[in-house]
Amino acid sequence: MKIQFWVADEDERETLAELGHRLFSEKVDYKRGDSTWRWQMLSSWSYDALKPTPPWLFTFDFEADAVRALELLGDPRLESVKFLEKRAQQSNTQH
Repeated sequence: MKIQFWVADEDERETLAELGHRLFSEKVDYKRGDSTWRWQMLSSWSYDALKPTPPWLFTFDFEADAVRALELLGDPRLESVKFLEKRAQQSNTQH
């Protein structure tokens, strides 16, 4: 599930970069019976960190299975996904 949007504010850019780093290191575990599945929450994320002036294009590529597991588990990390979806909608960007 890919979410993309443009950011023009320096503070927001820094906040989103920190969020991207944090979510990229997150793993989602889902257990059912004797089986356990594990996914990385973000398969990739990026923005042009070397570009000195706005706007910056942010791209967050979530593992679809990880997002579904978050929904099934009622995991609070799903709020980060919803936040980024809402932010993309505010930018009128398709995702």
